[in-house]
Amino acid sequence: MTNKELARKIYDTGCNETTTGNWVFHISELDGRTPEECMYILLDEYREDILDITCTDTELDIIFALAVCPYFQE
Repeated sequence: MTNKELARKIYDTGCNETTTGNWVFHISELDGRTPEECMYILLDEYREDILDITCTDTELDIIFALAVCPYFQE
């Protein structure tokens, strides 16, 4: 999977699965990359739609702008 494809997968999954704007990915979902690598890949493509992003050794935790989360529930 290319970086662009991975960024799209993470973005689409996070935006479409969250009801709060926050979504956490486990390292097993990151196509062999580290959470830190994925953080930079994602920011390169979708910085304007990401309000906050943090990573640990095993997880990538993303807060998306609510405008891009179609299933956000107040």
